[in-house]
Amino acid sequence: AEGTKVGFYESQNLKEWRYTGSFQTENIGIIECPDLYKMRADDGTYKWVLGASANGKGTGKPNTYAYWTGSFNGNEFTADEAEPQ
Repeated sequence: AEGTKVGFYESQNLKEWRYTGSFQTENIGIIECPDLYKMRADDGTYKWVLGASANGKGTGKPNTYAYWTGSFNGNEFTADEAEPQ
């Protein structure tokens, strides 16, 4: 996590990294410890889930866990909805 955004990187050797994209959050404070994984829904379709701890205390919001469902093209995550769950 990078403040209020999640950065995505790639590496061929796990030593040299290249920035490929990001996902910007809004109005939930600093985000930490992001997770990105693919999950199968009951109807058999797949969605990507991006989750992160949200530290909103500095902005008067609660500390919580937030997640978004959406798509991931290997470089950037696109959320189905702007507001997290």
